[in-house]
This record gives sequence, C-alpha cells and structure tokens, in this order.
Amino acid sequence: MMKTLSPLALTCLIWMGGAGYGADPAEVSPRTERVTVALEVLDEALTTARGIEGVGPKVMSMRAIALAQAGAGLSDAARTTFSEALTAARAVEGEGNGFILGSIAGAQAEAGQLADALDTARGIQGALNQSPAFGMIVFALVRAEQFSEALDTAMEIENAGARSRTLQNIATGQAKAGQIPEAVATAQKIETPPPKAEALIAIAAAQTKAGQDDAARQTFTEALATVNKIEQARQKAFALRPLAGAMAQAGLFDEALTHAREIELASSKTWALQMIAEAQAEAGHTDAALQTITEALTEAEGIQDASSRASIQRRIAAVQVQVGQPDEARGTFEKALAAARGVENVLGQGPGSRAAQPLAIKEIAVAQAQVGQTDAARSTFSEALAVAREIDPAGAKADALVKITEAQAENGFLADAKTTVLEIEEVSYQALALRHIAAEQVKNGQLDAARRTFAQAVDTARRSEKVSRRAHALLSTARTMLEAEETPGEEAMGEEK
Repeated sequence: MMKTLSPLALTCLIWMGGAGYGADPAEVSPRTERVTVALEVLDEALTTARGIEGVGPKVMSMRAIALAQAGAGLSDAARTTFSEALTAARAVEGEGNGFILGSIAGAQAEAGQLADALDTARGIQGALNQSPAFGMIVFALVRAEQFSEALDTAMEIENAGARSRTLQNIATGQAKAGQIPEAVATAQKIETPPPKAEALIAIAAAQTKAGQDDAARQTFTEALATVNKIEQARQKAFALRPLAGAMAQAGLFDEALTHAREIELASSKTWALQMIAEAQAEAGHTDAALQTITEALTEAEGIQDASSRASIQRRIAAVQVQVGQPDEARGTFEKALAAARGVENVLGQGPGSRAAQPLAIKEIAVAQAQVGQTDAARSTFSEALAVAREIDPAGAKADALVKITEAQAENGFLADAKTTVLEIEEVSYQALALRHIAAEQVKNGQLDAARRTFAQAVDTARRSEKVSRRAHALLSTARTMLEAEETPGEEAMGEEK
C-alpha cells in the first residue's frame, strides 16, 4: 500500500486523475507517483520556510512555494500561502517592503490570481515603489498572453520611462504571438526611443516570419529612425545590435552589415556581426558568412572585457562549425578559453559572490558539446572543475560546482555529472545538483534511476543545518520533480546502477 498522503498530495493526485489513494504502487504511473511525492516535499518545504528567521528570506521562500503550488493546480493552497507571505511582508518597514510586496504581486499574477496581484501592488506606498510591482505583473501577464489585462495594468504606471519599458514588453509579446496589428498599436504608445526601437525590431521580425516583407521593411525603417534618436552612445549600440541581427534574419544582409559597422562599441559590433554570419550560414550564403566571420574575429580582439570576449568567441566558433570549418572552430574555442581564463571572480561573503571564471570556462564546454566536439568539451569541463575547486568562499565554490554538474548532465555527460556532485560539500547545494541529474534521467527514460536520485536529493536537502537553504533545496527538488518530463518518443537508455 502507498503511505498515507497529506491532504495536499491527495488533492493533487485526485486532480491529476491518478490511480487514487490506496492503489497498488504497480498501478501508479511513474509520473503520478513522482508528482505525489513532489507535493509531499513541497509541503515539507513550506513547513521549513515558516521557520526561517529573516522576514525577507522567509517571504521570498514562501512566495516561491506558493507559485509552485499554483503550478501544480493547487490554487487554494497557493492563495493561502501568498496570504501568509503578505502578512509577514507587511510587517517590514522601509524601502525593502515595496520590493518584497512587488515580488509577491508578480508571483500572484503568474499564478493566475490577477485581482489579488493588483490589490497587492496598489497597496504599496508611493507610485515610485508601485512601478516595479506593476511591471512584474505585466511580465507575468505577457507570458500568459493576456495582453489586454497587461495593457490595462501598464497604464497604471505613472513613471513614463517605466511605463515605456513595460509597453515594450507587451508589444514584443504580441508580435511573437502573431498579433502584429495589436503590437504596432502598442508600440505607438511608447514614449522613449530605446524601448520603442526594441519593440519595432520585434514587430519587424514577426512580419518577416509571417511573410509580410514590405511591411517589415517599413517597420525596419521606422526602427532605424527611432534608434537614431537615441543620444547616449552605449544605448544606441545596444539598439543597433538587435536591429542588424533582425535585418539579417530577414535576408537584408547588406543593410544589416551597414548598420553593424556603425556600432561604436566593440562588443556590440562583434555580436551583431556574429548574428549576421549565422543568418548568412542558415541561408546557404557560405562565402559571405566566412567573410563576416573573419570580420567578427578581428573585432572580437578589441573587446576589453574578458567575459564578453570569451562569450562572443565561443559563439563565432559555433558558426564556424556550421559553415564546415571545424578545425578553425577549435582555434576560436582556444581563443575563447584564453579569454575565459582571464575572467575575474567576484568573491566575498555577500550574496553577490560569484565564481565567474569557472562558469565562463563551463560555457565554452557547453558550446563545444553542442557542436559535437565531445572530447574537447570533456577536457574543458575538467578545466572548469579544476578552477572551481580552488574557489573560496565555500558558497561560491559550491554554486559553481552545481552549475557545472547541471551543464554536464544536460549535455551528454551524465556519468561525469554524477562524479562531480560528490565533490560538493555543502549538502543543500549537493541536493540542487542531484535534482538536475534526476531530471536528465527522467528525460532519458531512466525512471528507476531518477526515482532513486530524487529520493537522494530530498534526503540530502533535509540534512542542511541552515533553515533557509534547506527550504530552498526542498522547494527546488519538488519543483523539478513536478516539471520533469520524458523526451517524447525516446526509449529508455537503460537503468543506471
């Protein structure tokens, strides 16, 4: 018999149309069993979160749990948890109160509780503090393609700059959803040039995709005129980059190259050239792509920031593979690695501490794996691990190891990921890494192995002495269990021992 279920888990099982309480485990599908256990773990995460001492961390943890409950179809439970989080948040005084309440409002909207979200946002003191809350609500509504509600909410934002950025989010969402006339109407309401240009570029891209080539050309012209109204050079560079990329995707290669070469910021110019080369390669214009790649590689050498240089060089290498130059790509990957080795870590005891160097190296390994350079990718992952092992403080080191584990698991190095996770000393971080491995096992159809790994993740999370980390690890594991899906049509790859 199955163990006794909490009301929360039982509700979810009934809601799913599962085998039902008291069913023989053999009759319960792996998906139903996994969701049932996940809801038990989510319940435990909520109980744990209530014991967090700091109001801010406690509220943010409960907000995330409520969102997970809503995602599992438990609207009433989510509303109750949101209410509990709001009660705690309103006890906080000062600037932090507005941010916390705004985060809850955004989560309520994402959970489909729009009326509650608006009540929360309107209850924040001061229009300046309300703007981010309304912006987060709009973001959630756009994701749900509730554009009418998003527009109504955006108009409650008093600050013109914040309202323009929010309207850009809506117009871009409408364009991507194929609602092009509506997107055009929304874009005309945007008052400041940078977000208006971004919206127009998204609309032109959507028109291109819909085969509306003449309309796209007109919109590109309007977008360029809007970009030219931007006075700040850095902002203008950031606007020209996606404009050039979108033009290239529309087959307007000469215009795209012209505007890419107008960009004064080296990193943005190189990004634009890389996007053009990729579009040329996709269109079968191999010789033109090779010329653009050469130009992009030259420009990349002028990028002063090592992280940006490594990032763009690995992307150029991927395009080189695409156009049939794997040997040249290896050389470019080596240049990216050299740049990544110069990335400086941001280390300290605060929340901003980050092991940037091993993570930059890890991204190159991912790029190598994705273009089929498996041996090189494994070697680069090993280098990322070697650098991560030397990181201090322990939190930044553990975070880097978790991210490397995730990347290994997602890119075909599952056995290596299982070895890496053993190096993580802090148990809450180890639990986070284990759930990534379990998710990949589910994807591969290795359901028994996934069940064991998820169980190990939960047991590991429970051993964390810091309450906030324990709650976060339990929540993250439960959420991954709820979201994990097998790849459609893929046969099981064999159970791991």
